[in-house]
Amino acid sequence: MATGLAVAAIAATVVGAGVSYYGQQQAAKATERASAYNANLASIEARNRELEGAEARNRQRIANRRRMATIRARLAHGGTHTASGTPLAILSESQSNLDLGIQDAARATGIEASRMRAQGQLGLWEGSQQAGAMRTQSYGSLLSGLSSAGSQTSRFRYSGAI
Repeated sequence: MATGLAVAAIAATVVGAGVSYYGQQQAAKATERASAYNANLASIEARNRELEGAEARNRQRIANRRRMATIRARLAHGGTHTASGTPLAILSESQSNLDLGIQDAARATGIEASRMRAQGQLGLWEGSQQAGAMRTQSYGSLLSGLSSAGSQTSRFRYSGAI
């Protein structure tokens, strides 16, 4: 009877160590999959932001052309010749300011998209680090369980239970 209990205790320790190892390995894989999924979402979000920014810039270009046409029309209506001199300088300055707004928006969109992608890459790195720690912990759990099983075996042999 004592032999059966001793073997059962040793087997339970080994099985427990195996289950702990397996669970931690699965948790590591799940962490890696989750971080990869989140990085992919960040990349998609960044791409969507770039597309939205491009569309906003196109709309702003159209609005700017309308604004410039209105300025030209007002100058022409007032009898001002817009092909040279001060009116041309005013039109050029106005166009430059409007274009600068578009360039600033493009730069801001690029920075935001890069930040999103970098955040996704950081998440991948963090997930990799967590998964590595989980794997290391799983090896420790397995070794600890096997060591405990060895100690039990030794104790049971010494006591004559097996």
